[in-house]
Amino acid sequence: MHGRNTMLDKLNQRDKRAIKLGLLGVAVVVALIFGLDWLERWAQVRKSIARSRSQFMAISLPAEQREKLLSAVPAFEMPKTAEKQKFLFRAELNKQLKETGIKTKPLKFLPATKSTVPGYKLLYIQCSGQGELDKILDLFVNLKKNPYLVAVEEFVMKKTDTKDEKSRKFELDLRVSTFVKE
Repeated sequence: MHGRNTMLDKLNQRDKRAIKLGLLGVAVVVALIFGLDWLERWAQVRKSIARSRSQFMAISLPAEQREKLLSAVPAFEMPKTAEKQKFLFRAELNKQLKETGIKTKPLKFLPATKSTVPGYKLLYIQCSGQGELDKILDLFVNLKKNPYLVAVEEFVMKKTDTKDEKSRKFELDLRVSTFVKE
């Protein structure tokens, strides 16, 4: 084993230092190549984060403005099967009519029709009743809170007593719709 000389053993100190320095130089070059690429990607990520943060800040609202916006956006519940949705929609509409004090005839379901939304049909409820103008307006303000309502399809209002100018009573014919699963 003693007689076995490696190539490194044959080199003098100066040559060994030159090889070490060369290997160190190669390592630095490799580190720079990969390091610069990594730094470039890191800079892009930071720019992307800054862009996203500025976009978020642009759309982020203070709590007071967020509450105003939420009150303007209608509530919406995902449609159920026809039988469930019929019951839920009618119950919520009846509740809203009673809360506003509008007296109605029994609500009538009209046949469902195909909608533009795949997988869903439109189910209609026809409503006829009487109420004062301010109560009818209250109903329309509160309809957006009905999570099953899709649209007011038809609205007709006629004064009940055309001879009395001060009368605030009106007849109301209303047709509203909701989505049901096919």
